[in-house]
Amino acid sequence: MARPTLRQALKVLQEEGYVCVRRGAAGGTFVSELQIPLEQWFEYIRSHMAEFDDILDYRQAVEAHAAYLAAQRRDQDDLDVMEAALSSLLTAGSRALFRQADSRFHNAIGRASRSPRLERAIRTARGEFFFPTDKLYYKEQVEVAHKGHVAVFTAIRDQDAEEAARRMADHIETARGELYEIVLRIEAR
Repeated sequence: MARPTLRQALKVLQEEGYVCVRRGAAGGTFVSELQIPLEQWFEYIRSHMAEFDDILDYRQAVEAHAAYLAAQRRDQDDLDVMEAALSSLLTAGSRALFRQADSRFHNAIGRASRSPRLERAIRTARGEFFFPTDKLYYKEQVEVAHKGHVAVFTAIRDQDAEEAARRMADHIETARGELYEIVLRIEAR
């Protein structure tokens, strides 16, 4: 990358609050506390709640049906992948690792549905629901999420398609409630 291009990129990052520049002997370009980008996200979330609701509605429809089909079509390899993701959820030492394990679990259900379109839809919808949780002022409900995942997994393992769909819908509805709780806390600050 050419120096002028790099300088321009750093200038944009500084203007948006991602980095700060310090002059002097101990100076340089440093990652900021991310307060400005965080406030921008809070504002974005508040002004786009209908969009988040729409994504959650879509996820609920797609993932509940994927869980329904997974309960009918899964094999032992699918169950093993889901169990490994469940185990990783509880042992994740960071939010990033928790999110990775969460994604592996949901993606495994998509694969177990044996519907490539549903599998892609799950990945797409989850990608659209990106949420900057690393700096939010709340503790992730790891145990609640794990409990929801276990309920979905148990229904899939037991090949109870109706229960799997119901449990997945409940799990996503819980995520919706957590989102609203976060937004209310943001507004109350």
